[in-house]
Formats: sequence, structure tokens, C-alpha cells
Amino acid sequence: MPKTQLYIGERPLPEKMQPVKDWRGWCKPIGGLWTSTHIPRVGSAWTQWCDVEGYGLPEGDSWGGWLLLPREDARVYTVDNLGDLTNLQMDYPLPEGVERCGMLFLNLSFESMAQDYDAMRLTEEGQWATRFTTPSLYGWDCESTVWFRWAFKEVRGPVHVKTKKLDFYTECAKEV
Repeated sequence: MPKTQLYIGERPLPEKMQPVKDWRGWCKPIGGLWTSTHIPRVGSAWTQWCDVEGYGLPEGDSWGGWLLLPREDARVYTVDNLGDLTNLQMDYPLPEGVERCGMLFLNLSFESMAQDYDAMRLTEEGQWATRFTTPSLYGWDCESTVWFRWAFKEVRGPVHVKTKKLDFYTECAKEV
């Protein structure tokens, strides 16, 4: 069961969730709701990754977000190692004739998976274990969860997560 999740964006609502669809040629689905485990005083692995990579940084000094508490009965498939991903791909393959992930091979149907699970979670360990492998989740970039349907008992917030807006090259130069 995932711990409290951080969602960055406007208040998430069940009726605004888009159904998950297989994204032909990529290792992520279209739709769903993306979260990362909340880390108090830090944000999440996602906000940390964005800070380091300079990706999607907010206009001001903080992201606006919401804390989502998953239901105890939420059915979450956790990828913690390559074996977890390999087994998942064997159980939920893309239909024959469908384009596979172009960068690194992944033959996973999120649409099929969503029939049996509420979400798929990639742990930090799983992210490193599946980064440049076959099959691969390269492109997920950090610990995160994609929710296929609303499986939360409570939404708290809004919360504000300060960005460090790291300049990787400036920070590296300070070390030299």
C-alpha cells in the first residue's frame, strides 16, 4: 500500500480523471493520475527530480499540490525489481500487431492491467533496476505511481512545495 501521495497541480477530482490508454511506442500510459510518495519538508521524488533536471519548474518559488491518502483496499502493483516488471509484462502484454516501445522494449498493456489493478507503482529501487533493461521503464525517471482510477479516501491541501530551482552546472562548479 503506497503511503501518502503528492499530486502536483489543481485539486484532483474523481470526475476529472482520464481513463488510462496505452501509449503506442512509449513506456507510460496516457491518462490516469500521476503521483509520487510525499516526503515531508522535501516534496517527493518527482519534485526533487524536477529541481535537478530543471523540468516543469513553477513560475514562482513553489509548486501547488495536494496530499492524497490511498484507500487501504487499493490494488496497487509494485515494481521493485526487474522480475516484477517481467512478470507484469507476461501477464498484461500488448495485443499482437501493436507498436512496441521505441526507445527500449516494453510490451505492457496498461489498459489490460487497469482491469485488475487501481494503480502501478515504481519504487526508487525499481526505477534503477528497470532503467536500461529489457523490459524497461526508462522514462519514468523516479519513484512514482500512475493511478488507473480514483482509489483515495481523503484529499488534503492545498500544500506548497518550495523549489530549489537548482542550476546543475552552477552547483557542480561550487564543488570544484
